[in-house]
Amino acid sequence: MRDREPKRFRRHRYGPVRLVLPWVSVAVGLFFVLISINFWAHHHDGSANFWIGIGLVVLGIAAFFLYRWMAKKGI
Repeated sequence: MRDREPKRFRRHRYGPVRLVLPWVSVAVGLFFVLISINFWAHHHDGSANFWIGIGLVVLGIAAFFLYRWMAKKGI
């Protein structure tokens, strides 16, 4: 029997969590953007919600393309 080193990392397949997480991030980001627009309509400061929402939307879109690339590579 040959001495083999055990594998340190196991491969994670392209599962349902990877499919859902980008969409949840985009949905929550759009929710924050809509809340901030509503605050601005009523003369309140909602700029923090706006930028957090934009960041979540961008993060969700980037994660979507990253996970699609990982699925093609079999990672």
